[in-house]
Amino acid sequence: MNLTPREDFESLIELLNMSGEEFDTLVSEIEKIPNNISFGDVEESLMEVTNSHKVILGLYFTFCKVDIPEKKFAKKLLDYYTKQLDEGIKKSDLESKVLKLFKKDNPVRLAIKSRIIASQIDKSFIDSRIITDIRPVFSSSEENILIGKVITNNLKISFRKDNAIKDVYFSLDEEDLESLKKTINRALLKTKLLKTKNLE
Repeated sequence: MNLTPREDFESLIELLNMSGEEFDTLVSEIEKIPNNISFGDVEESLMEVTNSHKVILGLYFTFCKVDIPEKKFAKKLLDYYTKQLDEGIKKSDLESKVLKLFKKDNPVRLAIKSRIIASQIDKSFIDSRIITDIRPVFSSSEENILIGKVITNNLKISFRKDNAIKDVYFSLDEEDLESLKKTINRALLKTKLLKTKNLE
């Protein structure tokens, strides 16, 4: 079972071949990453900690997706890569390293688990844009007199579904915009409150 992309193979072997002290320092630095920040911020923080950030993220994604106990995952990982590891390294020591990396309260693990849960929704948001336009209104008489104007707002939302990017459009008036603004502000407030609370 290949648990990491081929291009990250050397980084994985280098990671597992670290001395116990070096590995403990790495884990300690990872645990200092705040656990209430976005996945993108977690990824940036991990890049600052180690050059092996890509392979670590890959391992976490694989671990969270297969959803098996830490010890079983560690065994599968080591069974697959044992031949490539330095001779003289005890398998029990390697298992200990992997288990340290996959602690339940690890911020990287929490961030990736949240990202996976979010991606399980049928549609995932990519981007949005509102195009505002002014359209003139003319009289119905032959003179075509300009009698007013209409302001239109077209909301474009891009999303991913079934590995394809799709777009959907909504026509919004000023009242719709205010309603949307209130909904977004409420969601931001809830998110802020939840980030500051420790959920049991």
